[in-house]
Amino acid sequence: MTIMKYILFSVLLTTVLFAGEVTFSYFTTKSDGKDITVSWQPSTEKNVVRYEIERSADNQTFRTVATVEAKGTWANYNWIDQDVFMKQTHTQQNTITKGNFYYRLKIIYSDNTTAYSNSSAVVHNISSVRRTWGMIKEMFK
Repeated sequence: MTIMKYILFSVLLTTVLFAGEVTFSYFTTKSDGKDITVSWQPSTEKNVVRYEIERSADNQTFRTVATVEAKGTWANYNWIDQDVFMKQTHTQQNTITKGNFYYRLKIIYSDNTTAYSNSSAVVHNISSVRRTWGMIKEMFK
């Protein structure tokens, strides 16, 4: 019975020591009419290996668009989505002029377990000049 207690204690101690944990001071998204900036800062970042940034047009079906290596607690992270201009939303089939996008973080821990942040919504408005220039460039690709 003593051996069983020792084994159980060892398993619990290992789980506590290697469990991953992350809490965020902030997680925001912002559009400047050209690109979307995803920013976050963890106030706790224990055993996090990397973050996968995921994007969605409907806040349900997410796709990984970037991977960022973990830097440590209180690090500031910024990633700029420059590829959002020609993306389609679920309601629009052509170049978007206004669209809602949702971003979330998939958190990968050192033991290969994962967790997800809450999603952050952003309205992306594209100026008519940028839209026209983008369409002209697409014609010559």
